[in-house]
Amino acid sequence: MRALLVIATAGLLTSPAIAGRQDREFKPPKEKKVCRSERPTGSYIAKRTCHTAAEWKAIDSANAGNARAMLDKVGQPTGDGKSL
Repeated sequence: MRALLVIATAGLLTSPAIAGRQDREFKPPKEKKVCRSERPTGSYIAKRTCHTAAEWKAIDSANAGNARAMLDKVGQPTGDGKSL
């Protein structure tokens, strides 16, 4: 009798209905937010901004690219033959 109870219980635990319910309850872990204090140009008041590490990496990369583009423009000749 005890063996029959163990087999029946094992069958219930592996049934697709229970397995499906467990899959729905599983949620992937949220990415941790990283916060930075930034002062917008022309302001003394810092603003706290939070993004994931991947988002900060993309923002930093875009900012570095923009800074590089501005530095590359300095010293380029203008249309009148004079440089900036």
